[in-house]
Formats: sequence, structure tokens, C-alpha cells
Amino acid sequence: MKRIIFALLFITSASVNAQNPTISLTSWVTGVTRPIDVQNCGDDRVFVVRQGGVILIYDTAGVVLATPFLDIQTIVYDVNNEQGLLGLAFDPDYKNNGYFYVNYINNSHNTNISRFSVSATDSNVADPASELILKTIYQPYSNHNGGCVRFGPDGMLYVGMGDGGYFGDPGNRAQNLHSLLGKMLRLNVHDSAANYIPLTNPFASDTSIGSPEIWDFGVRNPWRFNFDKVTGNLWIADVGQDTWEEVDFEPYGSNGNLNYGWRCKEATHDYNISQCAGISNFVSPIWEYHHTPACSISGGVVYRCPDNAALWGKYLFADYCSGEIWSLLENGQPIFECDTLLDFTNNTIASFGEDKWGRVYVCGEGNSTIYRLNVTSPTCNPVAFIEHLGDTLEVCNGGTIHAYEFPGFQYAWTYNGVNVNSNLPTIPVAGPGYYQLTVTQGACTGISDSVFVNVHSVNPVISGLLGSYTQGSSAVTLIGTPSGGVFSGAGVTGNIFDPSIAGVGTHEIYYTYTDEIGCEGTDTAITSIVSGINELPVFSSLTIIPNPSSGDFNIRIQAFRNEKIQFTVLDISGRVIDQYITEIKTGDNNIKLKVNLEEGVYLLQWKSLTETGVKRIIIQK
Repeated sequence: MKRIIFALLFITSASVNAQNPTISLTSWVTGVTRPIDVQNCGDDRVFVVRQGGVILIYDTAGVVLATPFLDIQTIVYDVNNEQGLLGLAFDPDYKNNGYFYVNYINNSHNTNISRFSVSATDSNVADPASELILKTIYQPYSNHNGGCVRFGPDGMLYVGMGDGGYFGDPGNRAQNLHSLLGKMLRLNVHDSAANYIPLTNPFASDTSIGSPEIWDFGVRNPWRFNFDKVTGNLWIADVGQDTWEEVDFEPYGSNGNLNYGWRCKEATHDYNISQCAGISNFVSPIWEYHHTPACSISGGVVYRCPDNAALWGKYLFADYCSGEIWSLLENGQPIFECDTLLDFTNNTIASFGEDKWGRVYVCGEGNSTIYRLNVTSPTCNPVAFIEHLGDTLEVCNGGTIHAYEFPGFQYAWTYNGVNVNSNLPTIPVAGPGYYQLTVTQGACTGISDSVFVNVHSVNPVISGLLGSYTQGSSAVTLIGTPSGGVFSGAGVTGNIFDPSIAGVGTHEIYYTYTDEIGCEGTDTAITSIVSGINELPVFSSLTIIPNPSSGDFNIRIQAFRNEKIQFTVLDISGRVIDQYITEIKTGDNNIKLKVNLEEGVYLLQWKSLTETGVKRIIIQK
């Protein structure tokens, strides 16, 4: 049954609309004791979290590796139903740094939010001795521990913390801004110097108001939350008290500091409102349902598997007791549509997860089974989608554009309406403009929106550095443009270059600048330190402008004397492409150099009677 809600309507009965997709759950693996979470790290492996303290690796066919990825049973306390190892999240840069994060109840019955590292010698095994505890949070009771951890589109780690348990939040912790219980926390896990506190958290700058870890508050037990990979919106499944279960929604770009109401409210209904005088900033859920015969909401993922457009963009969630699976579609706030997809009675669905392709898995805790969700109709409806947030895709120069990938898809791209010869889910950026994707799956076709791509070229420049110094020269201040980058190299401290520290010889000085979306560029300058004035080289500075170029360069040289210079253009493997010989004069020289090369990175080598040097040149058309 489909309902369109304006602010909020309630589920009272259920039947599947004929136009809804037909879904089924197929047993994927069995015999998994208390499966509590399913995650992926961006490759073909599927990671299954067992509440007792073990993480297992499966392939997509459901075959388990004999050795667990992580076994921390000795430090995990899971005596009661809501305790144990409760959440797993892989670092967005896991491929490079090998970090992943877990949330578990320790042997003191408190919450640990910890980082572990993968083994340096085996990518299928983590190092249990690598634990770094980021936060330990006191738990007064054995229930309502939350436990979900997820990275947001901002790169921050979000943590769902229940209200500490018992019944009715007796300590009113969810509304207490100096307690971390009953909260959504937000951590910058890569900044230990700031105690992992993002500067943009609501109370980071004034901890007299609230604890700096807090992002949102007023949740009872946010048992699974997830970010939509396409929109960046946050969906929270919050378990109710006696009567009402709820789904909360936080749009991408929120500044946090939202009060979801507990214990003043249970969903939209007054619960302990007499204790909440003067509080009116409640954010209502976008969906709620009654305990008949339901008992506890289990979230939840936004379906972004490109195999079928009928479920694309719908938030899937279930009830632990009734086994019903529903979908919610954001259809323009405040309008949401809810469908009943499946009645999976008495299977105690604990949570949902995804593999790298977005295929959805369902944890059946009661029968130790993990199911894969299948969409069986409509069958001819693939989705072509270029991965991005917002209206414009920001890409670094030399970067790539990614599509949502799925096995068996054929890919066809256009750039500004012209076909690109590629059958891959990723293509290199050809330049700024409009990109569109068509996917084919058998006889079925899907076409993406036309996405505008803005290409960022980061071209930092070093100035203030001469081509040579005597060993006794005074230290000089280096200038980097744009400002805010980092200098490095021999004799460099901060933005000061000291020839006496660098020592006699030829030295490379680097200036690296990273822009607002993370694109990085580096300029290199070469200088020589000599022991006396008679050893000065042929010129003091050599600058190439513009760089990148379509092929026309100006080489600016400040020379100490007349001399012939040989310029050699090489590819990055060292193969000679072309050579030029010119004579420079004492003073300023401007040499025009034209090369006819394909796009890419090349080397420009110069050689005089007494010295040689190399700079990188970039051809961009």
C-alpha cells in the first residue's frame, strides 16, 4: 500500500501496490551466530559482523574465509541482548591507510569507539594489537547502546549513541547536552590533536553549552543510520519506547544541533512532556508506526544498486518483531511515500548492509542467516548514474569520472554530446563540460542525466628563490601562490630557505598546495649552493609559463653570463622527444618554445657547459 505523507502519516495496514517492485529474500549464508552488520570496503569482499566480537570475510557467493578478519571476543562484553560488537565502518581512504572503526561494549560494560588497522602483510586479516581507542563512553545500563558507526559525505565519522538504557531515560540523558548518551556524535578521526573534535560541530567552540562531540540529540536508541550515497541525506531509525517507532531525516548540508525529541516525545507523541517546559525545537520524524504487532525498528539503507530503477533512491527498513520490510521515498520535502515491500514474519531482522555494487543484505539474527534482497520485477530497468553530490561534479585535473558499477553492465559515455570510446564504469576527464552515461544490461537500457563537470587545475608557483647562492648567503623568505600551501626541501623551515643549512650542492625546493576540494599541485624550483662567488652557475632562475600549456611555453631566464643552452623534451620514461639549442645573454631572457605533443606529463631538461637541470611540463588541450 502506498501512502503519500505531508509532514507525517501512519502505517495502519499493508498490501503491496501492483506497481511496486516485487522483492524477495534469498538465503545467502547460514550458521552465522548473531549477525549484526554487513559492510564492504570498496572491493569484492563482504564483511559480516558477529555481535560476539568477530568480523568475518565472505566472497559474493557466500563463501567464508577460514580465518576471521578480526577476533576481539576477549575484550567484547556481549552478555545481554543489546551489548557486544555493534558497528563497523571502513575509513574513506581505507585502500591507502588500512584503517577501520568499530563500536563495542568493553569488559567494563562501557562503549569503546576504536580504530584498528589491517595487517601489513595480509589484507584479509586485521591486527588486533593495533587498537587505538578514540572515545570511551560510560553506560549506566545494559541496553540502548546504539552502536552504529558510519562515515558521512564530509569525511567525518558519525556515531549513534542510545540514551543509556533502562526504561524511559530515567536520567533524562538524551536532552542533556553534557551527556554523550541519546546523541548523534560526529568525530574527525584523523585529528588527534583536537581530540577528534571537528571545529564545525555545534558546541566545539563553546563547551559550556554542550559536549563538543555532539552533532544532534534527543534520540532514544538509533539502531542503524545511513547516509544516502547520492544525495548525502542522513536517515536514522530510532527505536521507540512502548508504542511508536520512528524514522528521522536530516538533509545534506545540515549544521547539526537538531533535537529529535526523546524523552519529551516518542515520535510525534508526548511522552514526558511535563519535564520539558520551554523546549520547543523538536524535529519531527518523517515516518512513524505503531507497535501492532511490531516492536522495534531496524534500519536501513537507501537502495542505490543500479540493477533496478523501481527501488532506486528508496530507504529500506524493517521491524525486528513483525518482519515487515518497508520503503520510504523522499519525493520533495515534506512529502514522503511509504510502501510495504515484504512480510518476512518472525525472522528478527537486525539490520541491513550492502556490497560494493549496492546489493542489499539483510541480517536475520533469530535464525543465524543473512539474506540477499532480490528485485524480480520490473526486470528491465537498469540505472545509469554518475557518482556525485550536488548539481556539478568537481574533479581534479587528470582525475576520473565514476559510474555506479554493476556486473554485466555495458557502458557508453558522451562528452559534450560526442561519443567517447570506452566500455568502462570510469573514464578519464577530458575537460570541463557535460558528461552522460548509457548502460545496457541485455536488452535493457538506462540513460543518466547530463552532468556538468568542473575541472580543477592546481598550478602553484614558487617565488622569492634565486637560482644560486653562496654558502654564506642570508636566509630568504619563500613565497607560494596561492597562499596556504606547504614548502619542503633541503634548508627549508616553514617558508624560510637557509643556504647555510642546505649546504653546498644543487637542491630542489617544493611548494605543494591543496585546494578546497582536495586537488593537489606542486611546483618545483632548483637552486645551487656554492662555496664562493666564482662558482656561480650560468643563470639565477628559470621559469616556465604557462604550465600546463597546450604546447606553447615561454621560458624566462635571468642569466649571469652569455652561454649556449640545450633544451631537451623527454617523456616520463626518459625517451627523447625533441631538442632545441639557443644562446642566452646576460640579464633577462624570454625564450619561446613550441612543442606538438599529446596531453600528458613530460620533462624539460636544460644543459649548459657547467650544469644541467630538469622541470616538469604539462600538456593540456
